Amino acid sequence: NCHKYWWRNALYINSLYPRKEMCMLWSWYLANDTQFYVLGTILLLISSRFFRVATVGLFLLLISSSVTTALISLSYDHIVSVSTPFILFDELYDKPWLRLGPYLVGLMTGWFVHRTKCTLRISKAIVFIGWFVSLSTLFALVYGLYWFELSITSSAIYVSLGHTA
Repeated sequence: NCHKYWWRNALYINSLYPRKEMCMLWSWYLANDTQFYVLGTILLLISSRFFRVATVGLFLLLISSSVTTALISLSYDHIVSVSTPFILFDELYDKPWLRLGPYLVGLMTGWFVHRTKCTLRISKAIVFIGWFVSLSTLFALVYGLYWFELSITSSAIYVSLGHTA
């Protein structure tokens, strides 16, 4: 498809189109990253003058990304399965509005570290608890599907929070 759709890759918009029309299937991630860099730059520019507006916008984007993912999952009656991870690739995997959550969390974290000038001190107990919760979440997301079959509703929750968690 590269002879026909190369220009989508050059403009970094190829992730907005169906998988069958993609040139270099793996490049959807580059398109998403570039779109997120542009959005992140805009949010940071807005935050330098209107911090509260940017913060509200960022949280609205984060929530709408999760809600959109859940609604799409519900509309397809999607049940998450280890054996068919990419069954809804176009609908639930590669689109930027579905992948925005982790980028926004990273953007918020970077902004927080910048604003506090890295002066935040955390006790070892809190650090340990944070690592424990993080690793537990990671293992639950990655290996949890081997032991449980999710319902349509729990699959929608899993899909909507899985990327960001």
